[in-house]
Amino acid sequence: MGAFTAPLVGSGTQPRPRRRLSSIVVAAAVAALAAGLLAADFTAPAVADTAPVAPTDPRTPETVSTDVLPAPQIGDGLSTGLNDTKGSGVVWDQIVIGDTVYVGGSFQLARPAGAGPGEHVVSRSNFLAYNLKTGALLDYAPAFNGQIRTMAVSADQKTLYVGGSFTSVAGAVRYRLAAIDVASGALTSFAPTLNSTVRALAVSKTTVYAGGVFTSAQKTARSGLAAFSASNAAITPWAPVAAPGTVMALVVSPDESKLIVGGRFTTLNGSDNPGRSMGAVRADTGASLPWKVNALLRNGGPSSGITALTSKGGSVYGTAYLANGHEGNFEGTFRASWTDGTLEWVADCHGDTYSVAVSDTAVYTTSHAHACEGVGGFAEGTKSVSSDVYHRALAFSTERTGTLRPWTVWPYGNFGGQPAPSLLDWYPDVRAGKVTGTTQAAWDVTTAQGYVLLGGEFPTVNGVNQQGLARFAPKTIAPNTDGPQLEKAAMAPTVTSWGGSYAKISWAANYDRDNASLTYQVIRDGNTSKPVFQTTVQSRFWQRPTVQAVDGYLTPGKTYSYRIRTIDPFGNVKLGNAVSYTVPANPMWTSPDFLTSYDKKILQDQPSIYWGMNEPGATAYDWARSNNHAQTVSTRGSGVEGVAGGSAAVMNGVNSYASAVNAVTAPNVYSNEMWIKTTTKAGGVIMNFASSRSSGPDAAERFVVMNNAGKLVFGVTPVAGVVDSVSSAASYNDGRWHHVVATLGTGGLQLYVDGASVASRATPTAGYAYSGYWHIGGHTGAQSWAGSPTTSNFFAGSIDNVAVYNRVLSSAQVASHYAAAAPKANVLPVASFTSSSTELAVSVDGSGSSDADGKVASYAWDFGDGSTGSGAKTSHAFGKAGTYTVALTVTDDRGGKSTVSKQVTVSATPTPPAPAGVVAQDAFERSAASGWGSATTGGAWAAAKGSTSSVGDGVGKLTGVKGQTSTVALPGASSDSSDTTLTFRLDNAATGGGQAVTVVGRQIGADSYTARVWVQSNGVLQLQLQRSGKSLSVLNLKDVAYVAGEPVHIRFQVTGTVTTTVQAKVWTTGAEPADWTRSVTDTTAVLQAAGSVGLGLYVSASATAGSTVSFDDYLVKKVTP
Repeated sequence: MGAFTAPLVGSGTQPRPRRRLSSIVVAAAVAALAAGLLAADFTAPAVADTAPVAPTDPRTPETVSTDVLPAPQIGDGLSTGLNDTKGSGVVWDQIVIGDTVYVGGSFQLARPAGAGPGEHVVSRSNFLAYNLKTGALLDYAPAFNGQIRTMAVSADQKTLYVGGSFTSVAGAVRYRLAAIDVASGALTSFAPTLNSTVRALAVSKTTVYAGGVFTSAQKTARSGLAAFSASNAAITPWAPVAAPGTVMALVVSPDESKLIVGGRFTTLNGSDNPGRSMGAVRADTGASLPWKVNALLRNGGPSSGITALTSKGGSVYGTAYLANGHEGNFEGTFRASWTDGTLEWVADCHGDTYSVAVSDTAVYTTSHAHACEGVGGFAEGTKSVSSDVYHRALAFSTERTGTLRPWTVWPYGNFGGQPAPSLLDWYPDVRAGKVTGTTQAAWDVTTAQGYVLLGGEFPTVNGVNQQGLARFAPKTIAPNTDGPQLEKAAMAPTVTSWGGSYAKISWAANYDRDNASLTYQVIRDGNTSKPVFQTTVQSRFWQRPTVQAVDGYLTPGKTYSYRIRTIDPFGNVKLGNAVSYTVPANPMWTSPDFLTSYDKKILQDQPSIYWGMNEPGATAYDWARSNNHAQTVSTRGSGVEGVAGGSAAVMNGVNSYASAVNAVTAPNVYSNEMWIKTTTKAGGVIMNFASSRSSGPDAAERFVVMNNAGKLVFGVTPVAGVVDSVSSAASYNDGRWHHVVATLGTGGLQLYVDGASVASRATPTAGYAYSGYWHIGGHTGAQSWAGSPTTSNFFAGSIDNVAVYNRVLSSAQVASHYAAAAPKANVLPVASFTSSSTELAVSVDGSGSSDADGKVASYAWDFGDGSTGSGAKTSHAFGKAGTYTVALTVTDDRGGKSTVSKQVTVSATPTPPAPAGVVAQDAFERSAASGWGSATTGGAWAAAKGSTSSVGDGVGKLTGVKGQTSTVALPGASSDSSDTTLTFRLDNAATGGGQAVTVVGRQIGADSYTARVWVQSNGVLQLQLQRSGKSLSVLNLKDVAYVAGEPVHIRFQVTGTVTTTVQAKVWTTGAEPADWTRSVTDTTAVLQAAGSVGLGLYVSASATAGSTVSFDDYLVKKVTP
């Protein structure tokens, strides 16, 4: 806000600062969660400076450095005072053409960069030029006999137009408007006559437009606006009327079809909307055009107006001042669309704003801003250590990045909710001069080729003598030596005891003019090569949070020294004074060190509360800053860190929970962070806020809950009776550690799991307002809370590393915290095996397999013939000779798999001649984990697909599953007159529909004669003589009650090839019966020939479990007539 005072000699009146019409109470920093300590966290604007983390993010573009580079100085420096244009002077405008900076203003003398008062002084009458890249003062110096207020360049960059209050240039008559040929430096013939000061110029390809306080141009009446032919200075019919008041700014559109006019007038062409302080007019006729932003920004009058306009791309940028609240409503900077003036953003930093320039990355302004709360910046009256309450050069993002906060104090308008840019971290210290008597510093800002140039009446920049002109450059050009501002006593820490053998070190953050992120190192006993703590914190001159560190494990009774080392992104360092600290002789803890590497990582990011859960006993201590310990009724278990000293709170799911000791105000900007591990199916509260320390009933919300399905739910209560929540799609009750972060802020609700966002919503942005306590592990009310159901209010599982932040963690910070303790990526196991073979049998050994980060949990074998196996070592008998691909798949203890394959060759030993009359014989005197291998006589056994068979302990085993038949056969043993004897045992009693053992006496293709012994669930054996599965004769053996494990003997004959006799005997004890148990004949043609033999097992689908049958003493002989 400003007023107008006495003019500079020959000039119009200028804005000056003025005392506030009402005092404003400035809110303090967010209170800490613990009584008596200041929180280090805040809702900060995005970090945008010379080293932004994300320079491509519209919120965080890169600015130039605040390092002031060499530039000429105006005045001889020997005197300063009101209207002193010899000792100092004032710069009103600058323009860059090529590598030359042209400077206009009100001054008589100049000095080169670095020259002291009275040194190397040269004459420069209101105009000078210097080199953009070196700052060297150039010899070119046409003399103007009056001040220069504005300059513009032709589209072809060949002609420089100069306007002001002069009447001669280099001795030639020029009435307040002149043109200079850039190449030669000579005046051109362009010489219109205006009767008073020109304040603004704009140039198209054919026309020069002028604005100011004149009433006549080329002896033609004009009301502060006129246009001239660029070729001959002839006045054109273009004559908009801005009245009453002064035109202060002009800008022509990129297509040269329109101009925007700004100033302190109240109507334009008779209209005040648009037309009050600004409006759009046609470039040819001067007729008014739509300009929508004027309906919102309503300055205009002797004490308020639009001070500057510029253009870039499709937008117009403007600045405004307001010295009388009855005349307007706006101070600051705006951006509007060239199309119709639609507002694109507005920055309502209060304080007269005079000039605006737009680079490729940022918008720079000059002003005496004293309150920027609307864009999340400094509050009214905030000083930096090296400046007063006015901040005279600012930078903003070019793009809209948010909305303005409300403002309700007169005389400024309330633009709350309007689109806004980001205030960037660029705060050069530009001091006010005395020449104009308005306590101002920089009046003009210009950008070119990455440089930012200030012009005005300032005597110093960043404490260095630099009169009237300043030059800044991007970090690639600048020396980048303007570093942290505070040192010595201003950065001395406070050291207090913590648990006796630990120390808490706290200090107010430093600040840097062009970097918000500063790194702090805690130096113990002068050892700068090995800091005991390091953290990076965002701060500004108006936002200096308290930073906390913890050091331990210290020796009781010993004295240590601590000092704080501040480092900016370019390595500039400032050291604070050292402070001595003596460790108490009787510490609370003497061992072990309760801070794991993960704890230190979290503490570096400055939480307001941090419960690491590593201490013994029922109390979890706050290691962050607030001494807000949590009383628990839980035990401790292994923590997520998986290291010594790292433990977690184990909640029983019935009544265990923890609550903070100190009450705080429920925050509306915060993050909750924790690790959890559970297998519960009953859900429960993981964390919440409540009005009492008990588990309820009371007022409770801001819940993080797991529901019965294992899904995570986060929600808040914005108003009584309403719960807004988000929920994860996945479930996390899988017995593994999971990292959970829930945030509430201006962006609404965010829920992260394992480093990634899993749910979000834009509203609400605040919760219910009350005072209360943070709770962990349980609270009544969860069962009826939105996002449930939960069977339990209390969480059954482990909770570890619980943190509360008074800010919204960024997605990058969340990911970083997860990565710091997340299980490392599993290293897959390595599969390896050896093999050896004997005849058709192979033995394999996979115990050479390994796992670098765990152990091999299982082995799975594929023998390449449809058979499988398990175990580190096993064997298998192939049905025939050949080469097979054997594969071993190993699985490690985290589910990782690896497979290796090798070829194995087996060959059958020539079968010795069978004893006379023997078709097949097998005593099973061998070992095979998979398959039966080869019979003593009869060749290789062949198992049907899906059948499980093995040989060992003198028996051949066949295992069946419910509802399936398993078979083995000797396809190489054939007879048309077979007599089979064998013994079998079943390993469990029959259930359900029972189980059946089959003896095949003749198999021809799919047809067969079989003897089937059905073991029923009551123990009764039933003999079935079958043809191709159809019973020919059935008999229950009533005198036999089978008991699992007992032997059953069978003799089965199949004889004849015209009419076949099928007969069998079954007995369990004693000698073989003399009579056949059942005997039938059959003449089925397809079976009247020789066929193979085999065995089988069927388990009923209604049985309670599968079964295994063991065969022994298998013998098939040929029946002789």
